[in-house]
Amino acid sequence: VARSSLTQSGMASIGSNNNNGMSLQHLDLTGCRGVKCVGHLACAVSLRLLDVSWANVKRDGLLGLIDSQCLEVLRIAGNPLRSI
Repeated sequence: VARSSLTQSGMASIGSNNNNGMSLQHLDLTGCRGVKCVGHLACAVSLRLLDVSWANVKRDGLLGLIDSQCLEVLRIAGNPLRSI
């Protein structure tokens, strides 16, 4: 997914309406200011790297990631997060 299209789309959530991302391994949303919530990516059970640096993810936007058993790298710099 192109970063520029996400930034301009106003997308608020990724992964919340489907479980089709089962083989997703790397997702870089660096600087995609429109993305508020990515926690539902827990359905992407093979996710290894998630970068949401400076993406303005809301305070509870990563809560569902506890189910991502393969997650090795999580970059969250510049977000107003309260918990993961």
